[in-house]
Amino acid sequence: MGARHKPVTSGLNIGIIGAGQMGKGITLTCLLSGYTVNLYDNNKAALSKCAEKIKASLEKFLNQGKITEKHFQKALISLWTHTSFAFLNQMDIVIEAVPEDYLIKEVLFKEINPFLKENTILSSNTSSLSINILAKTIPFAERFVGLHFMNPAELMPLVEIIPCMQTSKATSEKIQLFVQTLGKECVYSKDRPGFVINRLLILLINEAIFLLTEEIATASDIDKAMKLGANFPMGPLALADMIGLDTCLAILETLERELDSIKYRPCPLLKEYVKQGKLGKKSKHGFYQYS
Repeated sequence: MGARHKPVTSGLNIGIIGAGQMGKGITLTCLLSGYTVNLYDNNKAALSKCAEKIKASLEKFLNQGKITEKHFQKALISLWTHTSFAFLNQMDIVIEAVPEDYLIKEVLFKEINPFLKENTILSSNTSSLSINILAKTIPFAERFVGLHFMNPAELMPLVEIIPCMQTSKATSEKIQLFVQTLGKECVYSKDRPGFVINRLLILLINEAIFLLTEEIATASDIDKAMKLGANFPMGPLALADMIGLDTCLAILETLERELDSIKYRPCPLLKEYVKQGKLGKKSKHGFYQYS
């Protein structure tokens, strides 16, 4: 049996914006740690589907003995869903988890600003976008910080914290404490494209796709080589499928543009798969097929 999740006692109200893959994982992480979570999405169908997936995940943890029945029931009643921003005036920490696009995030920040209370900490869950650029649209940048949860957020033990130039020491300390109450380790990164994880990881994934394109080896053999030859827990192509091939492509394009480096040029096969809608596990087809 895996490690049991132990909920913490906290009066913090957590708001999460975006009911996609990362929003779901971050919400589940917070629920497992005993927080009351308010999840927003303007798409009612997506919000309902996300809530169903969260319940299914909690049931899985319960059946695996990783949480108790009491913990399970508390988590179920601690999730609230919203399709308007009115709830934000009660939130202590708000985590934005919308798609990796400057325009989408900046428009969202302008929309939610009037609803936030004076001491709310706002964080952007991003894997590659500049926190300093995003901060330009936020009038209270001293309470703004970047967070990079790994996928799946409920299982991965690390979170990157990326302060912007104006992020206050108090905000950094509060967000680090919050991350630690989630049972996560944290590392700080300067606001540079890709931060620490993706600056390194995305190169490996992209090169693995080039190997596949050049027919150097099959997908399964490329992954097997890295698992058994480099002690990786998961091969780079299987990992790309889990992350989402569209997300991998977006990260590569951001790094190629912002670092002005050809080494981050996305492999044409990755672009083709995304164009065809082969996005990995979430679409049931990527470098592998999923039932």
